[in-house]
Amino acid sequence: MRVNQIKLLSDVMIHKISAGEVIERPISIVKELVENSIDAGAKIITVEIKNGGINFIRVTDNGIGIPKDQILLAFTNHATSKLNNFDDFETLMTLGFRGEALCTIAAISQVEMITKTQNDILGTNIKIHGGKVISQNEIGCNAGTTIIAENIFYNTPARLKFLKKPSIEANYISNIMKRFALSNPQISFKFINNGKIIFTTNGNGDLKSALMYIMGKDIAKNVLQVENQTDKFRLSGFIAKPEFSRSLRTYQNFFINGRYVKNNIVSTAIENAYKNRIMVGQFPVYVLNLLVDPGFVDVNVHPSKMEIRFANENLVYDFIFTCILDTFKNASSELLVAKPKINMENVVDKQIVQTENKNFLFQEKESEFKIDKPTKKSEDVIKQIEIINTGERKQNLIVAYKIIGCIFNTYWLIEQDQKIFILDQHAAHERILFEKLKNQYEKDEVFAQQLLIPIDLSLNEYDAKIFLDNIEQIKKLGFDIEKISKTRFIIKGVPHDLNKYISREFFMDIIDSLKEFKLDDENKIQQIMQKACKKAVKAHDDLSYPEIKELIKSIMDAENPFNCPHGRPTIIQIEQSEIEKLFGRKK
Repeated sequence: MRVNQIKLLSDVMIHKISAGEVIERPISIVKELVENSIDAGAKIITVEIKNGGINFIRVTDNGIGIPKDQILLAFTNHATSKLNNFDDFETLMTLGFRGEALCTIAAISQVEMITKTQNDILGTNIKIHGGKVISQNEIGCNAGTTIIAENIFYNTPARLKFLKKPSIEANYISNIMKRFALSNPQISFKFINNGKIIFTTNGNGDLKSALMYIMGKDIAKNVLQVENQTDKFRLSGFIAKPEFSRSLRTYQNFFINGRYVKNNIVSTAIENAYKNRIMVGQFPVYVLNLLVDPGFVDVNVHPSKMEIRFANENLVYDFIFTCILDTFKNASSELLVAKPKINMENVVDKQIVQTENKNFLFQEKESEFKIDKPTKKSEDVIKQIEIINTGERKQNLIVAYKIIGCIFNTYWLIEQDQKIFILDQHAAHERILFEKLKNQYEKDEVFAQQLLIPIDLSLNEYDAKIFLDNIEQIKKLGFDIEKISKTRFIIKGVPHDLNKYISREFFMDIIDSLKEFKLDDENKIQQIMQKACKKAVKAHDDLSYPEIKELIKSIMDAENPFNCPHGRPTIIQIEQSEIEKLFGRKK
């Protein structure tokens, strides 16, 4: 049998293998080159790609350029201007390694670079294909650097076949360009795909302006500013109001010292701060930058990775979690759900029916137009409409308001300051009950109100075991439970505010939810409280005027009056001007 001889690889082959590890796809090239442009002090950066960056990538900047005598060195493996010795890793603040990136990129593509410093009269044009210098000449050009990379992986076809469709590769690049723009609002970015300008930012240093260019006006107009610092950290940026959450995490942008990173501690802290403000399956939208001593972070110097670790994760979690909660508290008056977008075509039917020279906006017969006899509820409301002074102003919320009435036996209309507030009685009552239970539990002030007719809870063996395993957490919320046998329990008392709403079905819901999720004790209690609050006043329940008056007062006193515990809004508002637009009074 023939034995293969062990041979040393050539430098070209080593560079190709090394480059293949660092440069996985076109986005890797864009990332490396743009980071280098930022580190070079560029104020204007243009990125153009064709065919998903597979055939063509061009990055142009107006940075400091590369001196003539260092150009070849810049394409040498392990050459960098960023590090002098190993200790520099501890304080590294720059984003890229220009020499390292150029060497790896040139090994697997056809590269052309044009560069000039401010002090040089002429610039330099150098072409390197597959790691081999093809030409090097002087050229007239502006100060800065332009790098073109063509035909990615042309000399490593095995790598080429693993690339995805050009449209997908282009989307990867588009996403990272958006992150560069958000993390560097002081730089003007232009991104061009197949000859079409995708976005341009003005580079005026205003993060909110960059946010508008990247995420659109709706989000930019509905964000809350975050600004907090300690002796170790500084967190700044914007978080979107809860109702502008999204079903994907792609709108989440977190930077450490300007570098985009992914970290479970960070994302968990932010999402936990949003808990009970957004619906299940939705994720918060944010652009945040954490400034921290580089020595506190495990700096990942491998260019293709974004994962980082902290020296003290608990400290970071507590700081970020508290910052987000404080932002919500300080901006509580801004958290009312924004007015809904109203499409005129959905409001009126375009077809106009002529009847006795009168235009009707509806097609029903005239005999069908009638006024229903007022219900007892509507009579109460009409008789008792009044201006209610709620006394001391709470967080700039409604101070004096007029209850107009109820629609669909669910939504209450409240007028105040040229606005209409629409309150969902079920969602509002859920929030009130949840906060009462939560506050009583945290203060250890829960107590059970005894039931006139106890609830007999007979279960199968599996459900009984689940219930018994969690009975202590349930009791902590004010439930008085007696175990009769291995599978039978008697519920003798329930929390005071829930005595009208608890039934056997409630406990079956609790058991089912505890089967579904593996939770620690605190999260079990949270889950039980959320289930308990679902037993609140329902849609279509007939409330008296004093009851709704008390409900409105209670929701305004809540810590978070704007969302139910499951994230749905409790209140939305519509401006008078929006209504006037519908009637053609305003444009």
